[in-house]
Amino acid sequence: MQKISLLVILFTISVVAHAAFNKSEHEQLAQINEEYRLKSNELTTRIQSLHQKSLAFFPEKSKPIDELLESWLSMLEMKCQLESFESLGTDSEVAVHEECAIAEKEKIADYFESMISMP
Repeated sequence: MQKISLLVILFTISVVAHAAFNKSEHEQLAQINEEYRLKSNELTTRIQSLHQKSLAFFPEKSKPIDELLESWLSMLEMKCQLESFESLGTDSEVAVHEECAIAEKEKIADYFESMISMP
């Protein structure tokens, strides 16, 4: 009887400890996801601004500039879907996708900055 009581107590402690760990882990992941979303949104705003500046600097190139950005954003989405494929349905799915998107958006922003700074 004492063994059963001890097992019940250990099981209860295990369940509570596991639930607490999962809550902490979930909160950390939510915080990471939010940080990635904010960074991604900041980069989107930066890209939009740089895109508008490039159109102002090179109005004769507006069509290829627009098409380049459109195709680059489409490629970004496809690439990040592919890179996050293994994490689909897991807690890290959003973080993996956003991390990829941030890296690609930084490349886009850098490209438009270099275009604008050309002599």
